[in-house]
Amino acid sequence: MKSGTFYVGEIAPLKDDRMIKGDAGTTLHYIGLMLQLFGVLVAIPIIVALYFKDGFYVIVSFLTVSMLSLLVGYILRKFSSPEELNLRRAMVISAITWITLATFGALPYNLCGVLPLEDALFEGMSGFTGTGLTMFSSPIGIEWLASGYQSILFWRSLTQWIGGVGVIVLFIAIMVHGVGGAARGLYTAEGRAERIEPSIINTARWIWKIYVAYTFIGIILLWVLGMPLWDSINHTMTGLATGGFSIKNLSIASYDSVAVELMLIPIMVFGAISFALHKKLIELNFREFIRSPEIILMFSTLFVLTILLTVELQNFRIASFNVISALTGTGFTNAKNMAQWSDFSKILITIPMIMGGGYGSTSSALKLIRCVILLKSIIWLVKKDFLPRSAIVPLKVGRTVIKEEEITMAGLYAFVYLFILTLCATIFMAHGHSMANSFFVIASAQGNVGLSVGLATPNLMIVEKITLILAMWMGRLEIFPVMILLANIVKRS
Repeated sequence: MKSGTFYVGEIAPLKDDRMIKGDAGTTLHYIGLMLQLFGVLVAIPIIVALYFKDGFYVIVSFLTVSMLSLLVGYILRKFSSPEELNLRRAMVISAITWITLATFGALPYNLCGVLPLEDALFEGMSGFTGTGLTMFSSPIGIEWLASGYQSILFWRSLTQWIGGVGVIVLFIAIMVHGVGGAARGLYTAEGRAERIEPSIINTARWIWKIYVAYTFIGIILLWVLGMPLWDSINHTMTGLATGGFSIKNLSIASYDSVAVELMLIPIMVFGAISFALHKKLIELNFREFIRSPEIILMFSTLFVLTILLTVELQNFRIASFNVISALTGTGFTNAKNMAQWSDFSKILITIPMIMGGGYGSTSSALKLIRCVILLKSIIWLVKKDFLPRSAIVPLKVGRTVIKEEEITMAGLYAFVYLFILTLCATIFMAHGHSMANSFFVIASAQGNVGLSVGLATPNLMIVEKITLILAMWMGRLEIFPVMILLANIVKRS
């Protein structure tokens, strides 16, 4: 992005000798922009606090964070000079943006006095990455916030709702002016590739329009089915974002309602479907939608794992809901205590948490399209071995021919993802947790799911909390932006 390109509220540049330039200047400029956007977003819960009469101290806490974000964002932009934004810079910006916003997003919890700083940082990262693991756990739980901290409950839901699509995608959507390369780089760096509209900016705007529309529809339907309006608002926001934060201690099990669970299932599934496929649905192109390799693998996986888990638990309702929650990366549960499940049941849930939802959806983890490529590549390699070297054997996923470089990248990403998963799980096992529970909680954190077997609590050691925070961060960004950021730090040290 060249410094001559301006946005609403653009700051007049200082003299060149006072400006930070190069990679640092470009990074700081965009981080400043993101913080200014964040400063507006964090002020929204003030309206909720006023409505519910949460108290002066709560309002001041949100106002303080808002003003601080705006001020820091202003300073970063004032003393930085952005240059052309390439993909490498965009990935570094994306990695820093998410950890910065998670840090600023943690401040309301700490300033309001509801969480200590390290737990607030955990909650902030879990919120923006759409994970759903929480430090508001037993024996106190989350429901006590309803008496004087409703705005904190809403802030948790809002962070997941924004993080589901991505704060950078939101930033792109509200850009008044922009260079195509900058928007494209930021969009790609946040783990997206599909172009639904001719331009990236229009694509981001279309995504947010349909996302907002689905949110309103979900709220109304849950309310009609008997869930209180306040609960409907929060659960639709976190369900569609496949985040999983609940305002109830027992999550969806608190309602013990088949009707509510049946309504939440399509909300979770819609959140895990690529926005490109949503456009096919809106255009009534059902044939293309149903024939999508991602949709076929999604429902095949749900069918098989639900049968297996139903046999194990002897309960179809709990098995089906939790398998869907795991694969979509939502994290809602209608089970009162997953910690008591057998290791086999936990493994069955861990599998879909590693797989994840559709590429270009609000879900994380490996993503279904990579799983399709890897599964089909096995058959493709076997075919190649039985044919002459000169034979041309294309690997097709749907109607698309997959290049060998794409197969390599899918395999490389899967390897790195599983390596980090194993490494983090080993840290938990070293602290005395079982193998099944360790892989479960790391798969939940790295896949940004949020299902829990009772390990993610305030009682965790600081090393374990940091491990989960890093797993959530890397999982949301699909690892490579974090690796590029670390490589830049090592290179400059």
